Amino acid sequence: IRLPTGSHKLRFDPRTAANIGGMDMLLPLPAVDESGAVIPGTADGTFRRFTNDGRLPAPLQPGLGTVSGAFGMFVTRQFDDYFLLGRGAIHTGALYEIRPEKGGVDPGNRLTAFASYVKPLYRDNLSLDLSYIAKRQGKDSYAGKMLVPTPTGPMVVDRPGFSGGTTQFAAANLIVVPNPLFRITAGGLFRFSHPGRGPAPDTVFRIALQYTFASGLFRSER
Repeated sequence: IRLPTGSHKLRFDPRTAANIGGMDMLLPLPAVDESGAVIPGTADGTFRRFTNDGRLPAPLQPGLGTVSGAFGMFVTRQFDDYFLLGRGAIHTGALYEIRPEKGGVDPGNRLTAFASYVKPLYRDNLSLDLSYIAKRQGKDSYAGKMLVPTPTGPMVVDRPGFSGGTTQFAAANLIVVPNPLFRITAGGLFRFSHPGRGPAPDTVFRIALQYTFASGLFRSER
């Protein structure tokens, strides 16, 4: 169970550039009700693409504003030298996130799944990690109607969704472990399938250093 941490009401800053997700933002227009009638006093320059109060879309909000849930599983299998590919390990898992509607904004549920094969190259000091990651984002939705400019004047339309679809990645990493407390990971993440919505680099390279501070507090004596 996830408690509602983080705001779900962040709004557009009118001082920023009129562009989000690689899409030109529509000119700020007054708010309309469900019948399409203009709500008096709303011609104040607020950007109402997603909500009448000018909020950012769900993917850019740090929270959901409501209690949500997540279910996950993880499976691992290690192999010895007699395995077809030699000594190594296979890891796989999935996480399903339930993301309820709140205040007319439905962010859509999300599924993340992965599988990886880790192959030691030199003892336990150098390994190769080959991974596949898939993310399935349910289409978000926004209640209400909005005005959009047309050559013949503003037109009332239902608010369209902003994100959704399946994104797939392949990753390759080298893992260096000089000693049991120190770990270095370097590699790349390559996006080869995506729904074509929102900005994101096709390739990301990273290097990570991890050090574990050991404590003798729980050390047992022989």
